[in-house]
Amino acid sequence: MKYLAGVLMVAVLLGAVTFGETTRTTRKNNYIREGPGSYYDLVTVVPENTALDVLEKSGQWVKVKLPGQKAGWVAANSLTSKKAGSGSGTSIETVMASPKASRAGISAAIKGFGEKYSGTSEKNVDAVVSLGQRVFSPDELSVFLEELRSQPSANRGKASWESLGLRNVRTDPRLSDQSVGLSIASRIASRGLVQNPGMHRYVNLVAATLAASSPLYDWDINVYLLEGDKPVTYAVPGGYVFLSLGAVHQCRNEAEIAAMVGHEIGALVASFALQEATERTALNVIDETFRELDEEVEKIEQERADVEALVDNTYKKVIGPRSLKTLMDADRIGAVLCAAAGYDPFVAVEMAGASGRLTSEEETQEEEVGVDAKKRQDALKKFCVKRFVTKDPGTLMTERFVATVGTRAEH
Repeated sequence: MKYLAGVLMVAVLLGAVTFGETTRTTRKNNYIREGPGSYYDLVTVVPENTALDVLEKSGQWVKVKLPGQKAGWVAANSLTSKKAGSGSGTSIETVMASPKASRAGISAAIKGFGEKYSGTSEKNVDAVVSLGQRVFSPDELSVFLEELRSQPSANRGKASWESLGLRNVRTDPRLSDQSVGLSIASRIASRGLVQNPGMHRYVNLVAATLAASSPLYDWDINVYLLEGDKPVTYAVPGGYVFLSLGAVHQCRNEAEIAAMVGHEIGALVASFALQEATERTALNVIDETFRELDEEVEKIEQERADVEALVDNTYKKVIGPRSLKTLMDADRIGAVLCAAAGYDPFVAVEMAGASGRLTSEEETQEEEVGVDAKKRQDALKKFCVKRFVTKDPGTLMTERFVATVGTRAEH
């Protein structure tokens, strides 16, 4: 089975990481999980240049030794095979002694940001945190993936991540993104979250499938369903994606759900990396706070205005209309994600023609929406025709979709 070029690079790294070797982390925030997948519970987060002893490998994940006879799994793209020089690596024992070295501590800190800056009630923050907990087991995802990958697809791995032609694409999830995102997600959640465990599990399995088949395999994407018949979708920093029931019910098969979710993931990659220089100060405050949770309240208060402005500005981006360039970038990313997973990427072309109505609840002239949708559809069709084949293009997984969501006629 072929994978995206980014995943192949991970395979090269994994080949260089061997049992008993001491590697080191390369990101500001490196997530150690209970199992080899972003959907496993978080054990701890360690900083850049932390020395880790390798125990074993599983796909794109590496099992590492932790203090107290414990072990955890870290994404291979968080590691370097270069051995740390003497005294140059942070000791994992030192990291584990930090107050942040627990899932509860990190969740509490993120929740604290949400309550302080979102302007919404604690109830909404709690709802987002609660629904964001793992909603499927690793075995369920394994079965879900196997059913999809058993279907014929000549386009699986056909297009590389580099073929997207995007500059400065960051695929490194950050705690600061999650904290800001929770603040915004809690505002959106106040509009009403759907309490349908089966459908909630289904859309999250689709999102996990897209991530697992791409260089974003270590992203923890959380999909939420919003009440309402109007087809709207939102992409929020930190991996929060919202789909209204109206958006879900306009779909006819799982490939269309995947195209819609893939587009929103694409929007996160293309638009919400939070890299603007004007926002850097506030992000640094958040990142520093997570490094020193004992001083959380004092440090946040020092830069309260900066963080509040960042949350407010990002919220306006999320709910406001996206630029045509961002929409087109997200369309291409979504198509590549679908193809990599085994879905028919040409379905994304059809969705691009309709999803001009899905990006926000802001009022937009119908004529302008129609023109943009036509431009998007033409551009994505050209992209897909150049990179994908139409014979055995991928699966639709219609039966699985109908069994969970139903048909349009039923809605």
